[in-house]
Amino acid sequence: MRNETTAKLDEISRMLPGMKSPTRTHLATEGGCSLQAVIEEKRFWEIIGQLKELGAEGILVMPIEKMIL
Repeated sequence: MRNETTAKLDEISRMLPGMKSPTRTHLATEGGCSLQAVIEEKRFWEIIGQLKELGAEGILVMPIEKMIL
């Protein structure tokens, strides 16, 4: 993974709190990575805008039916 990619992933990871932190999964394609996180609905548009500014793409939004804390 290139240094600039790692730096952006670290920045995006800090922005996406999730429950404790986002889940980072490396893809089969070299340099590819997927992040999964839970965010508050009231912050959705703010965070989506920031993600796009940082170069995130393929953003998938799914509703959570239930969450057990």
